[in-house]
Amino acid sequence: MPVRYQRFTYRYLQGRPRGADTAFEHVWLTSVQPSPVTAARRPPVDVWETDSAVFVKVMLPGVQEDEVKALLYEDVLLISATRTDTEGEEERRFYRAEVHYGPLEVTVPLPVVVEADGVDATFKQGVLTIRLPKSSAAQGAQA
Repeated sequence: MPVRYQRFTYRYLQGRPRGADTAFEHVWLTSVQPSPVTAARRPPVDVWETDSAVFVKVMLPGVQEDEVKALLYEDVLLISATRTDTEGEEERRFYRAEVHYGPLEVTVPLPVVVEADGVDATFKQGVLTIRLPKSSAAQGAQA
């Protein structure tokens, strides 16, 4: 799966939400509830690092691989996808509706500087895993 790289920082992009300034904004930016800005839901995500790389794992069950977009900025990884309902167009009466269909988006602030070259992404059984190699400066800082 290709990951596009943009050579500017995420914070300076126009039209994107800024970091949380209040506790209320923090809840919306970190929960699975729809964002009041974009109406996209935030899927579950794990982020961890090793000596050589940062890993991001996003749970996207029911999403097709071609519906996933990953954008790498200098300081943030932005992952967006769309989950569509494939059960037909006839009218239905739900007794329970917990599965979100529509836009999904997660913004992952990167803990260290990463290299755009060598990024590896896999999408298997609805789980997106991205390996972002650390820059040599970030690896040297840990030593």
